[in-house]
Order: sequence, then structure tokens, then C-alpha cells
Amino acid sequence: MTSHETIDECSPRRRDLSRNDSVSTGWTDRLRLTRSTTAIVMVLSLLFLHLCNQPIWHTDVWGHLSYGKVIWDKKSIPKTEPLLPLSREIRFVDSPWLSQLIGFGVISMPRLQMAGLQGLYALSVTCCGGMLCYWLFRQTQSAVFALVGLGVFIVPPWVCILILRPQLAGLICYVLVLVRLSPMRPQRWDWILIPGIFLLWANLHPSFPIGLGLLGCLCAGRIVDRFEKTGSFALLGRDRRLRGLFGLTLVSAVATLANPYGQELHREVLRFSANPNLRDLTEWHALSIRDAAGQAFIASVVILTWLGLKTPRRIRAWEFLLPVGLAVASLWSVRMLVWWIPVCSLLIPRHASALWNSWAYRPVLPDTPRSFRWTIVSIATASTCLVVSPLGQAVIADRHRDPSVTVSSYTPLIAARYLSENPPTGMVFATYEWSDYLQWAGPPGMKLLVNSHAHLVPPDVWRTYMQVIELRSGWRESLDRYEVDLIVVDRAFRSGLIMNLEADPNWERLVEQDGQCLFRRVRSNSSETTKRDSLSE
Repeated sequence: MTSHETIDECSPRRRDLSRNDSVSTGWTDRLRLTRSTTAIVMVLSLLFLHLCNQPIWHTDVWGHLSYGKVIWDKKSIPKTEPLLPLSREIRFVDSPWLSQLIGFGVISMPRLQMAGLQGLYALSVTCCGGMLCYWLFRQTQSAVFALVGLGVFIVPPWVCILILRPQLAGLICYVLVLVRLSPMRPQRWDWILIPGIFLLWANLHPSFPIGLGLLGCLCAGRIVDRFEKTGSFALLGRDRRLRGLFGLTLVSAVATLANPYGQELHREVLRFSANPNLRDLTEWHALSIRDAAGQAFIASVVILTWLGLKTPRRIRAWEFLLPVGLAVASLWSVRMLVWWIPVCSLLIPRHASALWNSWAYRPVLPDTPRSFRWTIVSIATASTCLVVSPLGQAVIADRHRDPSVTVSSYTPLIAARYLSENPPTGMVFATYEWSDYLQWAGPPGMKLLVNSHAHLVPPDVWRTYMQVIELRSGWRESLDRYEVDLIVVDRAFRSGLIMNLEADPNWERLVEQDGQCLFRRVRSNSSETTKRDSLSE
């Protein structure tokens, strides 16, 4: 046993700290909680209440709900893109179909509606935070450091966690696998749990290769640790933990084949990032330190590096390999930050706790003995937060808030209402950020040029969209070529386009309110007569 292990895992103070968490002698002892556990429950309950009151973001979720509705109505997954008229021939591999169905089922329940979506978002993020807190409390025996990990997970400006989308389902699966297998001690029931997680993961979100990479990293870390200790590769085959991790990796990889597409899903996931349309989307760009998320990432890397150099705790190989791999991936694409966050939330408090224990011969905040009093406080706090939340009010009292406060302020409510009352017959050009909500809340069958599923848009159509948005040469001719009759744009980010449309006699403004502008093509009587004559011929 190394000196690091002796300092952190075998010191008397660690045995004192874990005395209250010794093996229970009966089920009544397990119902008694400590002050530390109650503090964690209270913070998680308040976090759930806060998240449940957050408005639903204006992108992503609405498009996935529309696809969920299509699947529910047709009782099958469409083989080609079902919503965009210009993408009818595009092969449709709907990897998050199960998440889309769940979301549509929640919002379709009369008792839940928008409160159900808010509750689904709050439950997803709180579930991830709860698993991280549980793992950290088991590792550090300190509620303070467990809550520090929760703070790292929630407080920084991680924009990727603010949006309700199927990626949150993948994040839950990722965190669950991470906290279960990072101690490198697979249990018997993990042979059912872990493959079951990957089976669901492959149908909830196409990020399951990240989970397989996590398992591969744990295997590689175990190989490095054993070789460092024994100095022989020949002895690796005798290591039960390594055999267990390797076997779970293989079984989990096979489990991901249980999806509607089989191996085709794996090929589509590998091809996805190479789609040229994604180059124009900010979240697929390289990480920039000018953004708040980039600055938070750099700060977390600096803190983790410093703790890694100072910690008295033995650093396992996976604790180096996984952060390095995720850090490089995050620098390459902002979208990869979501997988960096949980690892950072686990390792920073873990090594900070070890460093504190080497400086001070006492816990940060001494715990109390187990008591039913703390159990009652925990239950009362969690129940109160659930009852007063929008989800609880909807389920218990059938009370629903005004839709204008349940969605983000940037959501095009006015534009969607106008389109529903005046259904357009021609092609509609809407900004990328608004197209999903207009498709969900607008008139059925509305013809949109693009939506947020940029990889399903034909490249020439996507180039036309970017040409108009960026006012490149020939943008008016492109609108004419695709027979766009209605344009929906926001003044906050598209003021240049709005000024050009206002100055163009071929376009007239229909509505402008709260920054939402609708323009209609002006057709002269002569052009309409010519069109009728051509149709009659």
C-alpha cells in the first residue's frame, strides 16, 4: 500500500468519520439519517424547486416534441425526414426516438402539460446532481465536499445543461455509469444494470459511444495501474477487476445494437460530426476563452491540475486519462463540455477533501449521529418543494401557469399565434432558433425552409439559409428560387436583414411586436395574372 493510500484511506480520522455510516443492524437504522445527509437532501430539493420554475428554452425541445408527435401519430418511426418539405428524400435515422416519445407523452397529458416539461427538466438535472452527491459523500464522508461537487456541476455557466433536450437523458446514463464503475469494483448485478443502461442509452440519445469510451478508459486505467504495481503484462489476465470491466464493455457494446436501426445507428453516429452544415453552428465550434463557458472550463482545468499536483491521495490512471481525453475533446467542440462537467465535479471535491484532511486533523463540519428527526426534516423539505413546484401544483391541484412565463422570453409566441390564425400557404423562412417552436405551435403542415436538425437539411438549402441570414450576395434571388412568401426574424440579432426587407418594395411588414417581425412578399396584380395564365396553359 502506498503512502498516499495510507494518508487518505487508512487514517484514524477516516474511520471516525465513517463510524455513523457503518453497516446497519436492521431496517430501522437505515431509515435514520444524519445532519449531513439531511443537508444534501435539502439542497437537492431546493435545486429541484428552482429548476422546476425555470422557463423552457426556445430551441431543441420543440423540434423533438414535433418528431415525437409524428412517431405517436404514425405508430412507427418515419424512414425519411417527415417535417421539412425540402428534405423529404433525406434518410431519417431518429436516434433519440424514445426521448422524443417520452417528452411528447408528458406534454400531452392534460394534467401535466408545460409543467410536466419543466418537471422533466428539473428531475433530469437533479437526478444527475443527486448521484454525484451520493458518490462524493461515500468517498469523502463530508457533506461540504459533496455539495462543492454539486456546485461545480450547477453554478458555472454550463449552457449545455440549461436546455431540455434528449442529451440530458444521455447525461443521466453517463453519470450513472461513471459513479457505478469508477471505484473499479464491478458487482454481480452490474452485469444486468450496466448493459441495461446502454440499451436504453442507445434509444434515448446517440451519445452512447461516449459511455463506451468511458468504459474503455476505465479498462486502460486499470491496465496501467496493474502494470505499474506488478511490472508484468502477463499478470493482467489474472486481475478480476480488469476482466470484469472488459467483459462489461463488450456486453454493453452488444446491448447498444438493440435499437430500431441496429449497426446503422453506429455508422450514423460516426458520420454525424462530419456533416458540413454543423460548421455554421456555434455549439459545434471549438471552445473559445472569450465565452463564459470557455473561461469556466479553463478555470476548472487549472484547479484540477493544481489539486492533482498537491493531493496526498493516490491518483489512479483513469483519473488522468479520462480528464485529458475530455479536455482535448472539449477544446475541439463546445458540445463535448457536457461530458467534462461530471468528471470535473467528481475529481475536484475528491482531491480537495484529501488535501484538507492532510492539513487539518478534523472534518470540515462534524456530522451528528443518525436520528429519525433528520429523516422527518428531509421528508418534510422534499415534500414541500415538490408540492409548491409547478409540477406538484399541476398534479395535485390541476393548476397551470400562463404559457408566457413557462417558456423563455426569446420564444416567438406572437409569431406562432399570428401564423396559427393566418396559416401561410407558401414556403416560410424562419430563423434557426425559432423554427422548432413555430413548427410545434404554428399551423399543421406549415412549410419551413429549415429547422434545428441542421444535419437533415440538404446542403444547398442550408447554404441558402446562411446566405440570407448573413446577407451574402444574391440572397434575394435565393428567396425567389425557393418561392419564400413569408419571413419570420428577430430584431435582436437580425436587424440588418430587417432593414433590407423594410427598404425592399417586394416585401411588406405584417407584424412587429416584442422584437418578432413578420414580412410577406408583395405580389403585383400583373405577376398574379401571369401566374394564373401559366397555370391555365
